[in-house]
Amino acid sequence: MNATIFSSNRRGTMWLVPLIACALSIVGPRARAQEMEGSHELSPTEKYGRIIIGQFAGISGYWFTDASATRAIGTPKFGGDAVFYVKPAHRLGGLLTGGIEVAGANDHWLPFTGGNSFSLTGASAEWRAAHNHVNRLVPYVRAGLFAGNIHSELQHFDTTSFVPSVSVGATFKLHRYVTLSAQYRWSGDIAGVNTDGFSASFHLF
Repeated sequence: MNATIFSSNRRGTMWLVPLIACALSIVGPRARAQEMEGSHELSPTEKYGRIIIGQFAGISGYWFTDASATRAIGTPKFGGDAVFYVKPAHRLGGLLTGGIEVAGANDHWLPFTGGNSFSLTGASAEWRAAHNHVNRLVPYVRAGLFAGNIHSELQHFDTTSFVPSVSVGATFKLHRYVTLSAQYRWSGDIAGVNTDGFSASFHLF
């Protein structure tokens, strides 16, 4: 899959989330969902359906921690991070999986587009703690290679380049369908802009 196709569209990269989810749900058993709910494993349709709903029934924020990003894009921003992973394997005392990841920060909350934006689209792997129950903190680590795009109306440029990116965070289920999450992301510079930052989100499903 050509990641640059996704990142080069500066106006609404996160709109690709439903399209990718639909495509993966068609693939079938080879792209099975990674999540478990109690002893019940979610089907691909359930998993990706929840991802799509969660993008609209929730809100995320992203705070850049370097002055170069603040000058080029501004801070804080509305954020987003969606993953489409294969069925995980039990490794290193947790769950190891990988697949497609789409992340970014924008001036506007989905579904509105335009303005300054930063996006990452590519392949990543994830390790997370094996438990996924209500009122349990679940730490995770993700790392991958991405097509990173910055569209800056403040400094009048738009550029895309391949960069590595690593994020460390945790999720916490307040309820069966209510999840809080927070993470810090380190990424390679894009055109001299350091996009490292902290994000927090509240999602239904």
